[in-house]
Amino acid sequence: MDASSEPSSAAKQLHTLAMRTTVFVLAGAVLLAGLAWTALLLPSRETSQDERAYPAVRTVQYSFNIQNTTNRLVQRVDFWTYAPVRETSLQQCQEISASHAYQLSQDQHGNQVLHFELTNLAPYETRVLRIRAQLGIATDAIPSRLTQHDAFLAPAPFIELGEPEIQRVANKLSHPVKADAAKKAFDWVVRNITHERYVEEDRGALHTVRSRRGDCTELAYLYSALCRLNGVPARVIGGYLHRKDGLLRPADYHNWVEIYVDGAWRIVDPHYGMFMEQESGYIAMTIITGSQVGPLADSHRFSYSGPNIQITMN
Repeated sequence: MDASSEPSSAAKQLHTLAMRTTVFVLAGAVLLAGLAWTALLLPSRETSQDERAYPAVRTVQYSFNIQNTTNRLVQRVDFWTYAPVRETSLQQCQEISASHAYQLSQDQHGNQVLHFELTNLAPYETRVLRIRAQLGIATDAIPSRLTQHDAFLAPAPFIELGEPEIQRVANKLSHPVKADAAKKAFDWVVRNITHERYVEEDRGALHTVRSRRGDCTELAYLYSALCRLNGVPARVIGGYLHRKDGLLRPADYHNWVEIYVDGAWRIVDPHYGMFMEQESGYIAMTIITGSQVGPLADSHRFSYSGPNIQITMN
């Protein structure tokens, strides 16, 4: 081979550069393909516009012990409990998970009920049922469309609007501005009703205005009655006072009121003297309408059917 047929130094450098470029292109293609497959295999969850309106995220957990109290097999236990309310002006239930399979049902108000079917509990066996919920929490009340308007202005069990004793008090608190009427009713309840310790039996607004005494439930019923009689939609809420992630405890269960003013549902807690303040510390589990049907119709927290069973919330 003569000298003229050998590749020049410049040609060799071009050849080397071309080979390296090819290697980098192939490596990049492999990397992109791998990322594409990873995106397909890993679960993804886009944040909806609604969820972005609830910027703070709070995760709460609660659990129940379900115990067979006998030396005989219990073939089946049905257990019902509430999940957090689907959506209010201040919270949105975004995810629910549990240690056991469940069926979820909802009503027109946003109440969510979890139904568990447990089978073949051995003698003296205790099963622990755990529930976890992720909530979006609003820093400011989000406007919401008022549905079921009449339901929150009408009489209901324990909210006895037709009683003259309640009407006389409500008439003294009237005001053309709805929010001001709600504040006057709040001030009256706080100043005139003495707090009692928890009483298991619901007694209602009429009992409270007559006795001038009540626990958080009775104060909520009376305050709702005074608001409704002054044209302010009001609803009693059952839930928990809980300002951070963690475990919901039975002792944290509480009743308060939501009133609909200025296009949003706002929290009022006559028991603790809170009028539309520190609202992010309340976790709504049920909107108490008096029209609930089904296993939880007469229960604030849970219900069950099955023989020889004892259930406690942890």
